[in-house]
Amino acid sequence: MSRAFTKEPDEDRLTDEQLNLPSIEGPVLLSPAGLARLETRLAEAHANVARLRDATSPDERLAYARAMRELRILEQQRAAAVVIDPAQHPDTIAFGARVTVEDEDGKSHTYTLVGETEADPVRGLINVKSPLAGALLGQRVGDTVTWRRPAGDTTLEITSIEYPEA
Repeated sequence: MSRAFTKEPDEDRLTDEQLNLPSIEGPVLLSPAGLARLETRLAEAHANVARLRDATSPDERLAYARAMRELRILEQQRAAAVVIDPAQHPDTIAFGARVTVEDEDGKSHTYTLVGETEADPVRGLINVKSPLAGALLGQRVGDTVTWRRPAGDTTLEITSIEYPEA
């Protein structure tokens, strides 16, 4: 049978299952800055889908399906977003805190505790659900914590806590 007589799926009506979307479980914790970045990405995704909507070539249709998938993921994240105001915890480490610690060798490291979708360990953005964040949460300047790592436990002293402006 010729492909001319087969019905192509309407990507606007593809189900989440057909798009192979990851499921979002629980709230998506975001800082105010993280919410702003998510909303910017969402606007860009809407524009990309609109640009590719009338795609006709197979490559363009694939790009359109990918754009739809990204849009749906971002929409799910936005729907589940819970913005945490870090200013509510000025003296203790909580979500959104930028924490500087000193390790056992006297080296200083700075981490910011963020939600899962914002995490980027290379940039020092640590998932609030990580073991490192778990060791730091609720602590104050001067406290010493044990960070349990696969490479072995290490002791960290908290030297500063800041809450960046939104």
